Amino acid sequence: MRRHNGGFTLLEVLVALAIAATGITAMVQAMTARINRAQDLEQKVLATWVAGNRLSELRLARAWPGEGVTGGSEMAGDRALWIRQRILNTPDPDVRKVEITIFADDAEEDEAAFIFGYLLKPPGESS
Repeated sequence: MRRHNGGFTLLEVLVALAIAATGITAMVQAMTARINRAQDLEQKVLATWVAGNRLSELRLARAWPGEGVTGGSEMAGDRALWIRQRILNTPDPDVRKVEITIFADDAEEDEAAFIFGYLLKPPGESS
């Protein structure tokens, strides 16, 4: 009886293909998750920059904004971000608190960044 050892059986090839397909699928899922995390991080960084810039603009304007909520939108990179700015009175009449929230969607459901700071009343400004 002669035995042929020249190749693989069909079953061995199918098992090898199944193992390879499983590995490739896992690798694609891992890369997709990594790309999504990178995009989320980019959005958070841009949103934080926008919030910080807005707070800096308020401080540099040396104005005394009234209490209330304002909104708007701004482009950062290739992304549209929505801004909610709240001005609040504090126990000190010469200080106002500013809360700036940046959203990734216009429905203001996906919060991308939040910062707060304080504004001092400019000299000569009335309450």
